[in-house]
Amino acid sequence: MIGRIMKNAGKLHYFLPYMGILAILKAGDYLRWEIFRPETVDVDGEQFRISPADDGLSRDLFLDSDREPTAQALLRCVNQGNTIIDLGANMGYYTRKLSEIVGNTGKVYALEPVQKNYDILAENTEHLENTTIMKLAIGDQNKALPIGVSDKLNWSGFNIESKESEIVNMKTLDSFTEEQGIRPDLIRMDVEGYEYEIIKNAKNLMATHSPKFMVEVHPHLMKERTKEFLLMLKDAGYELTALGIDPFWYPHVDSGTEVNSILFWLWRHFDESEGCILLERVGEVTTDLRIEDLLKDEKIVSGKAPAFHAVFEKTKERQDAELMSQIKDELDVHQITDEKEIEVLEKIHKDIQSGKRKTITEEQFLEEDKKDLIEATFEYRKHTPTEKESTPEYKEYRRQWEEYPKKHITATVPTHLDLEVTNRCNLKCIMCFHSLAPDKLKPFGDMDINLYKKLIDEFSEKGGCSLKLMHRGEPLLHPDIVEMVRYAKDKGLIEVMFNTNATLLSPEMSKNLIEAGLDKLICSVDGCTKEVYESVRVGANFETVLQNIKDLQRIKKELNSETPKLRIQMVDTPKNHDQIEDYIKFWGEFADDIAVEKMNDWTFKESQDEIMECKGFDCPMNYQRMIVWWDGRVVMCCGNLYGKLIYGNLTSDTIEEVWNNNRIWKTRLCNSTGESHRIRICSECGFRKTVINDRKLEYKLVRTDGEWRYAL
Repeated sequence: MIGRIMKNAGKLHYFLPYMGILAILKAGDYLRWEIFRPETVDVDGEQFRISPADDGLSRDLFLDSDREPTAQALLRCVNQGNTIIDLGANMGYYTRKLSEIVGNTGKVYALEPVQKNYDILAENTEHLENTTIMKLAIGDQNKALPIGVSDKLNWSGFNIESKESEIVNMKTLDSFTEEQGIRPDLIRMDVEGYEYEIIKNAKNLMATHSPKFMVEVHPHLMKERTKEFLLMLKDAGYELTALGIDPFWYPHVDSGTEVNSILFWLWRHFDESEGCILLERVGEVTTDLRIEDLLKDEKIVSGKAPAFHAVFEKTKERQDAELMSQIKDELDVHQITDEKEIEVLEKIHKDIQSGKRKTITEEQFLEEDKKDLIEATFEYRKHTPTEKESTPEYKEYRRQWEEYPKKHITATVPTHLDLEVTNRCNLKCIMCFHSLAPDKLKPFGDMDINLYKKLIDEFSEKGGCSLKLMHRGEPLLHPDIVEMVRYAKDKGLIEVMFNTNATLLSPEMSKNLIEAGLDKLICSVDGCTKEVYESVRVGANFETVLQNIKDLQRIKKELNSETPKLRIQMVDTPKNHDQIEDYIKFWGEFADDIAVEKMNDWTFKESQDEIMECKGFDCPMNYQRMIVWWDGRVVMCCGNLYGKLIYGNLTSDTIEEVWNNNRIWKTRLCNSTGESHRIRICSECGFRKTVINDRKLEYKLVRTDGEWRYAL
């Protein structure tokens, strides 16, 4: 111990902490550490694993578990439901705090490259269900590299001189987030001077997702690169929003004491950072400094300043500008770049709303087509209505569904909500994106029940009407699917439904869903013979599905229940096309209605030259429904399967906020003025192309007066 003090006596700012601890402040605690060296300490009322051999972070936590008070104060920028990446997670001190803040609806990815740190991290986080740990370094390359390993667990890194090293895998932040499908809200970074390399290779992430950065900045390790680090953030539209600098000795030293003042005076007058702007703010959290202020300080940009904690956020002005750029550039096929052109679109939109101009759809569609559409819709709706479907509430819900798109009415929340309870599936159907492009669906997961209830609470309170519990997966794979149905019905939603492949629709599941109040069930069954069906629905068993559907209808009768109404539908493929008439006869015995849908190309491989510029389509979904993925991300369209256009995230935003935000308004504007082809995801839409080209999306068969009839 004496040897360690003498070894560092040449540098006053190393010597003073030991002098203060041993001679003045807490000699007893320090001696207890040297004698006992425990394996765990108490942190926030819970046991926290440390290393008895570590005179770095482990000793610091033993001396005082309330580490880095100003850095902890900066955690106020983290919100419940956030997705966090913790770089340099070490033993998991901040990982556990972040996990608690983001809660069950959030997610923490903790990355630590050094093996001995990672082993302790694994112990300290094994009980955290919302946390994933990875043994990985983030930097400027995608390869394995040596990292300096210090005998102090919090002092290893690529910029650290050390006698020991180990080979670790490294990824750039852009590569890591893209491969994992992670869209972080905040990235915490304690990487011992490697901040520059990480930010330099995160340009795509910063441009597309604008995460916050909570960084321990190490000017004394980055040296002259500190200036470049700050300039990169500034050029990317980021600004310093909060800064904290802890005392330069161990964290148990009480700020404001006489001893502290003496040590601080000595430190300032003997250390090379004397005169730095940061020294006036030791022990404080400040929000009045900006990146420009740091760049003007010669001590900081030359690498002679002490380490400090900072939060960097993209400015609202830059985010707004990038939003417009994405809509006008990245997402638009032909690019709306002329501000005059935007003004024209806005004027047309206002004319449509005021009634001065009819929609392009009404001008372009043939009168015969409109007549067929109206009659077919009526036929489908008047089919053997249940008692509930005859109520004023149900009729009002259907009125909103049909009239809001025609009149461009935007309510507080959508009429209908599609909640993707899971994007997992147990089959590999030949025409499905799960077979054609499964990697684009990653990451796979299930919606957290707490997030689900939060969304249902808001949706029901603000006038939402109907709910479908699926988008890209099989809903019956979710362990809480029955509770989800029951919760939505208890909250008063008028219609609750979902699609299923029916392979998991056991008699017990059918009974539970009926009793929970499910209103409609759409079973996807692509054939009426075993050979054809199983050649399309790969992994399914025809006899099992047939029996499950029979059992559902039997149990409905036993329980004297009108619901769920059962639709059986197929996708028209080369394998089952010749079976359509037989299909109708076979499944007509069990179904309340039958649908045969056209097959879509879910790979979206067409070139720009093939994108149609027809102006006869005004998508009704912009005024009817919102689709929410299992992780809270919002897409507006059932064809937006791979996240080409994300409108918000309901882990942090409300349904009302996203439904009325600028990005959705821009999409509505392009559609209502006949310019939907300008938005790439719209121009690629199979629904849009089918309606424009064929005037027919699908045909349904509905039973009216005991006979099956065709309907659009």
